[in-house]
Amino acid sequence: MTDTDVVAKEYLLEQNKPYMIVTYILFAIGIFTGGFITIIGLVLAYIKRKDVVGTIYHDHLTYLIRTFWISVIGSILSFILLFILIGYLGFILLSLWYIFRIVYGLIQLLNKQPVTATGWFM
Repeated sequence: MTDTDVVAKEYLLEQNKPYMIVTYILFAIGIFTGGFITIIGLVLAYIKRKDVVGTIYHDHLTYLIRTFWISVIGSILSFILLFILIGYLGFILLSLWYIFRIVYGLIQLLNKQPVTATGWFM
């Protein structure tokens, strides 16, 4: 990598950092809005992901997108399982998992560290 490439990559990271923080905040607010605000964050993540290929932000956006879809699938399964009462446990565990992923991802972002985009936890 040349010095110009390093400078360009640093500029790309700094330029997109506020956007990334806002995306994580939208996902966090979604906890209190039943996921409606999270959908805005999801759309933003899909729109911006192609612009940050090759940076840690691409992994963060993929991580958030996966978090959303796994949460949707988990919510549907938990809802179905409500009829045999185990669904309540599913919702609790899913909520804790979601909160953990958002907090962990935001901390990693603020520390300029990557996340494992395809991992289940970190």
